[in-house]
Amino acid sequence: MRYRLTVGQNQWLIVEHITTRRRSSTFQVIESHRLPQVKVGDMVHQDKKNMFVAYPTAAMTRPSYRLPSHTAVFHMDMIDYEEE
Repeated sequence: MRYRLTVGQNQWLIVEHITTRRRSSTFQVIESHRLPQVKVGDMVHQDKKNMFVAYPTAAMTRPSYRLPSHTAVFHMDMIDYEEE
């Protein structure tokens, strides 16, 4: 399933769900719009407190970027998304 993570005004990530363990989920970035800290192919982890953290690879233990706490998650079926 694909989701859109809205980080700020005119900043978002399109991610694809990879796995869920207990109350945490892992996603892979498919598209990064105006968010240079997170690149296509990076992994985004949502912890049990619903905070998002980006990692360059799945094997990394130190995050490269923490997304703000006001990041909103939308299922791609719920929004009108057109590929450019």
